[in-house]
Amino acid sequence: MKDSAVEVQVEQGRVCLRGHILRPELDRVLHEVSRMPGVASVESQLVTRETAAGIPPPGAGTLEPGAAAATMH
Repeated sequence: MKDSAVEVQVEQGRVCLRGHILRPELDRVLHEVSRMPGVASVESQLVTRETAAGIPPPGAGTLEPGAAAATMH
């Protein structure tokens, strides 16, 4: 996803999500991606935040202090 805070990679039905996301959006995004046709599994390497403050702009790819890695679902 160009110009997005989330990078998506797909290989043989395995989806890997990397980047930054607001914590309240995490469960919904993982659920929706897992329900897409052809998706066998979803790996989350997303970094969550409570607010948009400190989330780097799309393509920056850097972690800010206080960021937490998302747990797998």
